[in-house]
Amino acid sequence: MAYIRIRTGPNKGKQFEIKDAPLTIGREDNQIIQILDQGVSRSHAEIFHLGEMCFVRDLGSTNGTFVNDVKVTEESLKAGDELLIGTTILAFVDDAPVPAPPAAMAASGKPDKTEKPTKGK
Repeated sequence: MAYIRIRTGPNKGKQFEIKDAPLTIGREDNQIIQILDQGVSRSHAEIFHLGEMCFVRDLGSTNGTFVNDVKVTEESLKAGDELLIGTTILAFVDDAPVPAPPAAMAASGKPDKTEKPTKGK
């Protein structure tokens, strides 16, 4: 599950799951993540899924959207990324389990050939 956690500001600690519909971020009260900060545009940015990946897109904001201190217009997100919108820091968290390789391939990376096929009667 991927979500955004607010790290600073009045809403510190709040979390928002990234679902099918984009998470909108801005100063207006109709935004899913409302940030009441003069440096935040009314409709500032959005976070959305594209396949298995999540992205942030700036919506033409006045002061920009930053990922890990780099100003972006659109950027893919990975676990641990920090977004800066106005003076608020948000963290991208993705705690989806990483699929493990099949047991027979885990040690060597090759299929286990020690099993002998059985012949039917």
